[in-house]
Amino acid sequence: MTNEYGTHIAHYQLKANGHPEMPTNVSISDVTYDSVTITWTSGFDMGSSQHFIVMKNFNGNSFSSLSQWIEDNSTTHGVNQTWTYTLTGLQSDTFYNISMVAQNNWFMSAFSRPPVTFWTQ
Repeated sequence: MTNEYGTHIAHYQLKANGHPEMPTNVSISDVTYDSVTITWTSGFDMGSSQHFIVMKNFNGNSFSSLSQWIEDNSTTHGVNQTWTYTLTGLQSDTFYNISMVAQNNWFMSAFSRPPVTFWTQ
């Protein structure tokens, strides 16, 4: 800005600060008695490092995490990246209703939709 009193210069940097986009295209394969392989596509992390969590849904009203943090260590912030993770430690002959969430330094995404269901062997 310049006027009769002089010139003032200011520099600004805009940074996204919000919920990461929810994982999409969640699918499963290789179901065994105690494990399942999960594949999904990640969205934008809103400028903060993100990680993913496999969530088990109970009756649509409550949930619990089935996995530890699955870290996004990519240089592209995971945008439209395909991920594969083998979840172990499941109970045999059990029905599972799962979704994926992304979490950054500030917020958690919505649950991936639709949920994926399967029975372990």
